[in-house]
Amino acid sequence: MSAGLTRRPPPNGTRKSAALLAILIACPTADASLGFVASLRRSSRIAPRAAVPNGGPLSGATEFLRGLLPAPSGDADAARRGALKYSLLSLVGERGADRSDVEGLIGEIAPLSPCPDPSRSPLIRKEWVLQWTTEKEINFFIDWNISDDVTQTISYDGGAETEGRLGNDISFARGGGLSVGGGITPNKENPLRTDFEFSEASLDLGRWGKYEVPPVGKGWFDTVYLDDELRVDLNSRNDILICTLRE
Repeated sequence: MSAGLTRRPPPNGTRKSAALLAILIACPTADASLGFVASLRRSSRIAPRAAVPNGGPLSGATEFLRGLLPAPSGDADAARRGALKYSLLSLVGERGADRSDVEGLIGEIAPLSPCPDPSRSPLIRKEWVLQWTTEKEINFFIDWNISDDVTQTISYDGGAETEGRLGNDISFARGGGLSVGGGITPNKENPLRTDFEFSEASLDLGRWGKYEVPPVGKGWFDTVYLDDELRVDLNSRNDILICTLRE
């Protein structure tokens, strides 16, 4: 500020009007929460915010004022989800990740799942790549470097209320693989739960032939977190599966 010049404070009424205008601009839900806003608008000559075109004189002020306020809860949840997803996938990417540490992160991210009814959601009907599990049978193939590509495919040809199909595939590094398939249905009482029963299995040994083997297993899995790229399951055998979408 130049020497000899002083800034005079605005009149008290101007400060109050500016503060009220800031509240109205920055809070789109003010109409529902403040009963006096409707009557104020009826008596005011100020045009509604929707009448201000993009790039109009108030658009810059609106963005500035909103930037001064805390982020809406939805934005905060999305940021929290992103951070937790990164932490979870980073943890399970480490060899020998501790189950208790994984469960701790699952306990934080599960309440933030954007999908309240995963067993019936189209998001679950895809091919998923296993990133980490506590299932001993699967870890046998991974720990002994027999396979580094384990996938699970979920599909519902007739819609989510009909019986769908579950396919587990363990591709062997030197060719061949183990495939297990069966039927699935969304549980009627628990929106997180999918019931399954395997009905077929085959073992492909490449040049040594392909063999049908007796399928083993029935139970359920609860999808405690689901979005368009991450899925976290807890199942009836007290095992954990963490999968990402096949790209």
